[in-house]
Amino acid sequence: MTAILGVDLGGTRLRAVLSINGRTRRFEVVCPPREELPNSLRAIVRRRKLDGLVIGARGVWTHKEREALRKSVASLAHIVRILPDIELAWRAAFGTGAGVVVVAGTGSIAYARTANGRSARAGGLGPLLGDEGSSFWIGKQWLKTRPEAEQRRATVRSIAALSPKALRERPRLATEAAAHLTAIARQAAARAGLRGNVRISWQGGLFTHDGLRRRFLQGLPRTFKPMTPLQTPEEAACKLLP
Repeated sequence: MTAILGVDLGGTRLRAVLSINGRTRRFEVVCPPREELPNSLRAIVRRRKLDGLVIGARGVWTHKEREALRKSVASLAHIVRILPDIELAWRAAFGTGAGVVVVAGTGSIAYARTANGRSARAGGLGPLLGDEGSSFWIGKQWLKTRPEAEQRRATVRSIAALSPKALRERPRLATEAAAHLTAIARQAAARAGLRGNVRISWQGGLFTHDGLRRRFLQGLPRTFKPMTPLQTPEEAACKLLP
């Protein structure tokens, strides 16, 4: 294939890699509403018909959900592949084999996979029921200390965007968030049945905070073996088609 677009469709940002005849370009924009996704992608590819399009997206766990998204962008490429963003993050972290990846951005989730393909996840329940340790969770803890007028105007994205400021003003939040992320990593590994030395990696903007990432790694059991991700999710997506 000569023109492939790999997309990581997160809760806040859309990141993409466009490969044309072996040359790549990177893009990052605010994540659009799902109904506007086709137009956003057309702007990236400049209305060019792609050979392949691979999207790792939030909230597409079922075949029905993946098929609905595939149909919405089907006109953009000859071949379209949709998969959950956490599965794409796992592929980006390890490529093959077994291990656990923790993704912490707007939300938080851990995904574990064994060498024979058995998988399990922990977290990822969204802002209403979970996402402990995420940017949203950090922003929410900080916002609880703010005036009520600020709380009423808040949205999920705006709360998540508060996390850098919250971590600066309340450093202990990094320790608390890291503990939540460590917990879901252990839960996912246990549910998948991973034993012995377990590779673990990480993805998501929250892990760019050095203090939080350090605390996360320090809190892991000794049987977990940290591994820097092999590539970004959008890079992995771009390579999933031949």
